[in-house]
Amino acid sequence: MTRLRALVGACFVIAVIGTVVAVPIAWAVVFGIVEAFPEKLAAVSLTFR
Repeated sequence: MTRLRALVGACFVIAVIGTVVAVPIAWAVVFGIVEAFPEKLAAVSLTFR
């Protein structure tokens, strides 16, 4: 039971670290695309206004 608990804990820690690393990278990619193509984003957002 102790090994199973350790394995579950290790998987949880790895998942948390992966989330903490992946979320800022994803936002950086999203903001990079917005800065690279602002005219396309403006054309799309006009339809929703």
